[in-house]
Amino acid sequence: MRDSPHLNPRAPGDVLSAAILCAYTKRAMARFFILVTVSSLLAVLTLACSDDNKGQTNSQPSASPFETQAAERAVAPADQDAYRKSVTGRGIVQETCVYESDEGIADCGERGRFALEPPPTSLDVSCTVGLSGSSPQYIVCSTGPGEFKFYAVGT
Repeated sequence: MRDSPHLNPRAPGDVLSAAILCAYTKRAMARFFILVTVSSLLAVLTLACSDDNKGQTNSQPSASPFETQAAERAVAPADQDAYRKSVTGRGIVQETCVYESDEGIADCGERGRFALEPPPTSLDVSCTVGLSGSSPQYIVCSTGPGEFKFYAVGT
């Protein structure tokens, strides 16, 4: 009868059974299971997210052709009133531009980028490009209510 593992309290099966039945061990096993599950999920998510970046050779986004395009000069004529009258009624179409105050550039998208000389000093500036056909003729910027400044392109 001594050979029977059920009667021997030190048999490996009985010790393991007693340990599993212990409430503390059950909680520890549950915590371990949760830890393994969470770690596995994090590993899967990390691998899934890292696959999105394969094929990219650099961390910089590629610049559009308009961002790298050199700015053409646009100079404010000394006689603003005379210049305004010279472009009025010539069938010019205007398109909105984005004014980059830190660089003094009117970015008119596919129409071009124009370095305004001198740049507007107002904080609230909005600019448009005057087009004859598809060719830019001037930039006009509003610097406040009723305040406009013309810039001749290509001068």
